[in-house]
Amino acid sequence: MFSEPYQAHAWPAGYTVTLDYKIVGLGSFGNTVVVCTDAYPFLCTVQDPATIIPKPITEHAPCVSKLSIVSANSSVYYASVNGIVQIDASGLTLATKFIFAREDWQKLNPSSIMGALYKGAYVCFFDSDFISYNGIFVDFNESTMGVTMLTPYVSAIYSDVMTDDIYIVYKKENEFPAVYRW
Repeated sequence: MFSEPYQAHAWPAGYTVTLDYKIVGLGSFGNTVVVCTDAYPFLCTVQDPATIIPKPITEHAPCVSKLSIVSANSSVYYASVNGIVQIDASGLTLATKFIFAREDWQKLNPSSIMGALYKGAYVCFFDSDFISYNGIFVDFNESTMGVTMLTPYVSAIYSDVMTDDIYIVYKKENEFPAVYRW
């Protein structure tokens, strides 16, 4: 559902968009809403909420974690079954295609991923019993697409778009969990 422009309290029934798949979450860039579903993503370019027509992206790329969805200036990122997906005005790209094989990506337990954007890099943490690290830092600004493995167990992540800071909830050994600035 979309609201009346500049009236967040007004949700006319005529502004409802129906999709064939379960919605996992939303992201946005510019005047485009990316609808992440359990099958295919959809783009809704919003000029007038009364005339929105969702445009499906025909590549099967289900979003497996609503907490992985991150909006950037010109794209949206999220965790799929195959890796981190990037959707922008030109379409869908598997951003981690040359970093993780599908089998290795599955070891991260993608449905548990919590993500944030930090200066153009996608930072995410997850719960996995198959690997020795609990997060990755994927720098999309690097021409070689640098990846750093992160070992602390983080239970929550928040990106402050006003300051470009990331805050995490982390529990050091023998201490209570605390909030830290990245």
